[in-house]
Amino acid sequence: MPTLSDNINSIYFLNKDTGWATINNLRTFVLYTTNGGINWQNQNVPFNARAYDIYFANARKGWIGCDAGNHKIYATINGGVLWGSQILPGLGAGKLYFLDSITGWAQTSYNTLAHTTNGGGPVTQISNSWERVANDYILYQNYPNPFNPSTNIQYKILKSGFVILRVYDILGKEIAVFIKQKQTPGRYELKFDGNGLSSGIYFYRLEVRDNNSNLIYNESKKMLKIE
Repeated sequence: MPTLSDNINSIYFLNKDTGWATINNLRTFVLYTTNGGINWQNQNVPFNARAYDIYFANARKGWIGCDAGNHKIYATINGGVLWGSQILPGLGAGKLYFLDSITGWAQTSYNTLAHTTNGGGPVTQISNSWERVANDYILYQNYPNPFNPSTNIQYKILKSGFVILRVYDILGKEIAVFIKQKQTPGRYELKFDGNGLSSGIYFYRLEVRDNNSNLIYNESKKMLKIE
């Protein structure tokens, strides 16, 4: 396992591969992994705060509790690609726990709990294009999957940006970089040739950045090669 440069406050895994970690120091990102913590990447958040508990109800919907004073909890509905905020009836959120995507509790001070039955309410303080980004930047599941020896990978981008598409093995070692260039909006397809690779699980990851190198889309998917 790699050594992280920051102290970790909270960690949450949906399964053995996919998880998030919050950082004790003031930061504008949380950490995200798709290979069991072998490699971590940043997911940008619209605040500079000390993040405490992180909790995901499913692969798309999650929350972060932050330090006291801002009366907010931070939420995502697309797996952490973009985060917004929800109004919290308290100074800040420490511990979080959710039964499902709508029912949960947050510690808002040493002796106070907040309770929600609607997933925390609307997600605000984000750009008007937030929902469009979730819908219009898409990394599709490869086909066929499982594959031998080749498979097709498709993705769609909404706006011109710098696009990077990489493939990793189960240990997080980069084995291919398909795309690393600026691309115009549209739907793209390429073929991944697995000749010479052993059978097993591989990951492919798409990143899209704007002209200022800000991450605007980031998603990974798993594929399986068989003999």
